[in-house]
Amino acid sequence: MNIPLRQIIQGTLLLILILSARTGFAADKPKEVNPSAMSVYRAFYLAGYEEAKKHDKGVAMLGTGTAQGTRDLLASKVDGKSDDLMVYVDALAISDAAGQPAMARKFMGEKKLPLWILPTIETDQWNLVPPAAAIAEGAAVVPVPPPGEDRGVAVHLLGGAVLFQKLHPERLPYIVIFQGDGYSVATVAGLSANTLVDSIFPGLSHGKTNVTPAIEDDEKPPYPNLEVEDDSDAIRVVDAAGAPVDCRVGDTVYVPAADRVVYVLASGSADELTALLRPATGNRLPFVEVNVTAAQVGEGQEKKAAIVLKLTNIGTEEVTGHVKVVLPAAGERKEVMILAEKAAVSLAVGKSQEFPLPVEGEIPTGAMIVEVVTEKTTQRTAIGLAK
Repeated sequence: MNIPLRQIIQGTLLLILILSARTGFAADKPKEVNPSAMSVYRAFYLAGYEEAKKHDKGVAMLGTGTAQGTRDLLASKVDGKSDDLMVYVDALAISDAAGQPAMARKFMGEKKLPLWILPTIETDQWNLVPPAAAIAEGAAVVPVPPPGEDRGVAVHLLGGAVLFQKLHPERLPYIVIFQGDGYSVATVAGLSANTLVDSIFPGLSHGKTNVTPAIEDDEKPPYPNLEVEDDSDAIRVVDAAGAPVDCRVGDTVYVPAADRVVYVLASGSADELTALLRPATGNRLPFVEVNVTAAQVGEGQEKKAAIVLKLTNIGTEEVTGHVKVVLPAAGERKEVMILAEKAAVSLAVGKSQEFPLPVEGEIPTGAMIVEVVTEKTTQRTAIGLAK
């Protein structure tokens, strides 16, 4: 920091984050932190806290800027001794609405601090933290896009709205319903839209998944969607900038459920909107979460490399079909290559199972595609292999 802290505080600053090099996207488990580096950071943070409060007790100290950084640097042990500095954190700044709110609540325990969601400086930062997803996670401070980026959705629709409920929060698509003054609004999104489902299904949100029906229906759109029957024209759909989304075909609305949040608007109560959306059908949505690791199977001369697939049924029906791992055509490989496959797979709703699939020779590096094929649908997920 080139500007003295004393000089900053003499202005109109209301909050302070003291950033570290470790304040990236929140990880599931604490990482080892160099005790010397932690001590230096803590000393700097405490000095900043003391100086800030000396000038203005109303200044809010927000930790490191992410749940992971604050947990690892201020709420962890130093040299094996418990030295929790969370008493010097007035509110907790985090940088996403997907995994960090849950992580923050977990390590804070009984100490309930307000969550301030402050996105990192990115070209597309307003899509990094959708305001509706932040409100749904109980954030006290939510980023609002500037007027040039937003034509009213965040401020006018959500500013006076109250969270009503999350509809099937552990299933796709992501749906959160709000009650406004004389209107209701639902937030709808699929994977990679920086909502809670990204942390629930990390095996899908970090890759690219394509789902196609066995028999194409020309009347239905080719994108992931929520199919809502609306013969009374009760709803309309807008994007994050407030622009209309053209997704109605007759009495049916195909609400996009992809990597951008959209909003379903209706007059009347959130109860009525919930009743309309609850029976809606998801189309072209992932139905299996895929995780891939490398292993060795067999003994002695029979020992072979294997790809271990962990499949989890995240849909609403039992999955019965077959699965295969393929390498796409690339470089000198001119054709798709089947690396491994299993002919019969059966997964009940909500259940997981691991399938070790032996391969001949070494496991190739690079991207691969896991195909899960059922009688009705094929899901293709591009994924990297963790060796």
